[in-house]
Amino acid sequence: MRLIARTAVPAQPRATAAVIVALILAFAAVACRAQTQGADGQEAFQLLCSACHGPDGKGRDGPLRPAGVDPSLLDLTNARVRDLSDAQLRIRIQYGGDKMPPPGGRPGALDAGVVDSLVRYVRALSGSNASAASPSRDYGSLGQGAAFYLNHCAQCHGFVGRGSAHVARALNVDLSSLDLTTVPPQTRSLEDFRRLLSRGKGKMLPLSRLPDPNELDGLIRYIRELASLAPSAQESTDPVDTPPRSLLAAQDDAFAVVIGAGKSSLPEIPPARGADNDARVMRDYLINAMGYRERNVLLLIDDKATRASAIKAVGGWLKNRADTNSRVFFYFSGHGSRDPVSGADMLDLYDTDPGYLSQTALPLERLFGLLREIPAQDKSVILDACFLAGPRVISMAGLRPLKIGRSARPAVGALVMTATGPNQVGAEETSSNHGLFTYYLLSGLHGAAASSRDGSITVDRLYAYVKASVEKAARRQNVEQTPSLYASPDQPAARRPWVILAR
Repeated sequence: MRLIARTAVPAQPRATAAVIVALILAFAAVACRAQTQGADGQEAFQLLCSACHGPDGKGRDGPLRPAGVDPSLLDLTNARVRDLSDAQLRIRIQYGGDKMPPPGGRPGALDAGVVDSLVRYVRALSGSNASAASPSRDYGSLGQGAAFYLNHCAQCHGFVGRGSAHVARALNVDLSSLDLTTVPPQTRSLEDFRRLLSRGKGKMLPLSRLPDPNELDGLIRYIRELASLAPSAQESTDPVDTPPRSLLAAQDDAFAVVIGAGKSSLPEIPPARGADNDARVMRDYLINAMGYRERNVLLLIDDKATRASAIKAVGGWLKNRADTNSRVFFYFSGHGSRDPVSGADMLDLYDTDPGYLSQTALPLERLFGLLREIPAQDKSVILDACFLAGPRVISMAGLRPLKIGRSARPAVGALVMTATGPNQVGAEETSSNHGLFTYYLLSGLHGAAASSRDGSITVDRLYAYVKASVEKAARRQNVEQTPSLYASPDQPAARRPWVILAR
């Protein structure tokens, strides 16, 4: 289903914007957890902002300050920042701007209380209450340790210290052996830890550059921060997994079927990694941001995502509820395949057998036929799957074998958005538990595709963002993937906003 990039020995990156984003993503959970009121915004500032702007906000001493950037451009105490209104400063903190990434890692990711505390703290940096903005804790070495970790350790141990599954597979080791949150370095003596870094152990190679004393102290402190987040290891900390606050009111006549076919009843078929999570989060977005009532969203995952249940959900449950004024939404995440005899494109479900595709998979033609029978005018179909020739494709680990069958425009009377173009495979978003397409679909709905004027997210803006983001991210995995959109101009789903962000 999804393609994982081939593993090579990673080069040591420089402290680029990508590293900065990784740093603030890891720190965001710590800062949002803190009770930041008034001057206590220093906790969030030091964790989220000081890496670039410096502990005092003057732009000089940040360990990840971009090389070649004039410190005055990072100085938060100058007149340029003082002249911003609180509303303008709040928007800059939430959404970033120019070359500044949003401090929460994703647009709109930070809790409103944290944003308000950061606004007050930045004001205190240059105002009469500057003494309240003086750091009462030493964050300097923590920032240096974070920068060292992200430059030298994150490639194998992951941005949050729980190990990279990609590297674990390449090295043929258990993922737990790369997890620093279960046996953090503070359980070792300082000398043992320094010796481990200099000599390596087992399949761990010695570092090309050892940390200086400040970096070593900060490195241990930083990993301790990561370890403190370990109890919530089963919960996603990625901002896109939390629906944004939306002004769209829930509608009684909006109905959705969401399918995550991540597992198969046949042990020889690899799971569609992240498909179940794709479906769960998509359901949350529909209910909390896109105007669907919980009782009107049908979720099918794991062994509930069978061929019969999918047909019954669309041809029965959905058809029996929707009328001409209804809004209908269908989402699928999972494997796809193409019948070698008929050439028909199929959605593969829990009980699909690659030897009997026509009898056990759901042909797109059948799905579109069921949708055509629903009288609603406003219909949307989202498919995160890929179709390649031959049934063997669903037995290839890592691939979501999709294209829209033999017709360029599916005759379904609906807006249809797919993960790939013709004869392409779909990639996985390696830093999250999502397909690449769904990850950026959620990111766009979360706010990355929102209008700066009114916060609305329409399909044209959403698709433009998803297409550009997926193409760029897939190329980094040596994959060509271009999402497709099929929608007539008079399709209601193409004209209305899907989300309206609450400002």
